[in-house]
Amino acid sequence: MSDPANNTTSYNQEIVVPANGCISPMDQYNRALLENVHPSDWVNPEPDGTYNLVVIGAGPAGLVTAAGAAGVGAKVALVEQHLMGGDCTNVGCVPSKCMIRSARAAAAVRRSGDFGVRVPFNLLNYAFGLTRVSLKHYFFASWVGMIPGTIMYVYIGSLAGDLARLGTGQRTRTTGEWVLYGVGLLAAIGVTVFVTRMARKALAPRIA
Repeated sequence: MSDPANNTTSYNQEIVVPANGCISPMDQYNRALLENVHPSDWVNPEPDGTYNLVVIGAGPAGLVTAAGAAGVGAKVALVEQHLMGGDCTNVGCVPSKCMIRSARAAAAVRRSGDFGVRVPFNLLNYAFGLTRVSLKHYFFASWVGMIPGTIMYVYIGSLAGDLARLGTGQRTRTTGEWVLYGVGLLAAIGVTVFVTRMARKALAPRIA
């Protein structure tokens, strides 16, 4: 573990958590986790006499050892600087197994078409909890947010067709129509850029 005096990140101005193995992203779920494994209002108890056993590190082995010794009547002190449960519980074994199981379930549903069952894959992220982006934001970004871009590409495609017909002598647009056409194209491009920037700004903190 890195030296917290040289490599630290602050949590709620009270908890100092070493950056090595730190919980991320710092959203509402991981804040609740930190409150359970390293509460912000925790106050270390005063030492009480002589202990039969002092366990340094509250990882899986330390917790089992402390609980087992206390269970047979020993006076035990458990010392943990970082997170109760250690790396295995918070950032290693347990979280990775959850992700692996969810990925296997998602892969099974994705292959369900081979057995006659069709499930939209973009909904699997929500079905198996693989995303932190809300369904509302996904809908507006993926569907409503695509409308300006779709209009822009339709404009560009239509323009390419008109330019191709110029050399054939076929009727093309009048000057007034070209002006309206250009204004509409510029407006579509402007709205597309604006919506894209807003979407990136809104989604960045949620997928960080």
